[in-house]
Amino acid sequence: MHSLVEDNSMLADTPIQRSFRAVALIGIFACGAWAQSSTTTPTPQQTDIQKDKADVQKDKTDLTIDRADTKADDVTIANDKKAVGSDRAQVTAAEAQLAADKKTYGANSPQVKQDEANLKALRTTLHKDEHSLDKTQRDVHADVKDAKLDRTDIRHDRRDLRHDRKGH
Repeated sequence: MHSLVEDNSMLADTPIQRSFRAVALIGIFACGAWAQSSTTTPTPQQTDIQKDKADVQKDKTDLTIDRADTKADDVTIANDKKAVGSDRAQVTAAEAQLAADKKTYGANSPQVKQDEANLKALRTTLHKDEHSLDKTQRDVHADVKDAKLDRTDIRHDRRDLRHDRKGH
């Protein structure tokens, strides 16, 4: 049997091995101390540069979001215009049907009453679709305005960044 007590060759260190380990530990501690001492606080100029870079990035993100909003609003406007056109055609057809039923059945007939109710519902739908279209067009205007302001902000932040890099 082989026991640890009998075989000391695994546990024994030579003086060279102990010296090598000591030098390695001293090197590790020295690197750690050097790394801690090398972390300095940024200068005000470096802080301005970092802030300006962050501002430019945020403005770019805002601009991308505004462009996406404008694009989505353009799709909504196209759909709303189709709906309004369809509603107008339905209202015109309902008005013609009402006029024909008045001639055929008389002004107080059940068919005329039904046609008047249908016409009222169609006009309500038309009004809601027109209102939705107007609101979406106002949203596009606001998104375009925001995008323009974001482009202006990017230009100003880049100018500030150039100014800070020159050390002024």
